[in-house]
Amino acid sequence: MGGCLPSKPNPEDNGSASSSTNRFMLYARALSITWGDTPEYWTWVQQKEEASGTIVELAKLKSVCWLEVHGKFDTRKLSAGILYQVFFLIMLEESSQGWEVPINVGFVLPGGKRQQHKVNLNEKSRESWLEILVGLL
Repeated sequence: MGGCLPSKPNPEDNGSASSSTNRFMLYARALSITWGDTPEYWTWVQQKEEASGTIVELAKLKSVCWLEVHGKFDTRKLSAGILYQVFFLIMLEESSQGWEVPINVGFVLPGGKRQQHKVNLNEKSRESWLEILVGLL
């Protein structure tokens, strides 16, 4: 999963977006979110991106006891010799709770190399977009 500040999605690219600055984004619908299609746990809301005016769908968590999100990205689309940051772009609402235990974030590269670490969301600011760094590739 590559991340960047919102850019215009390419509908022919499986829910990902790219720009001429070697940055990519996988939107929520392109990710596999455990219980993501279960209305008791998640809602899907449409929001207009400020920069492009494009309407995108956001996954809004209601309540779960297990949070798991997976995504795939074809690394052949990346330019050689460029260092990429992989991150989740999230917003925590003021009323969000249950983040006392740090979460595991990570990814697996082709060939099996892993990057993983813990992030404490309880210490993060609320009501603003946050980039949660997963790793570098």
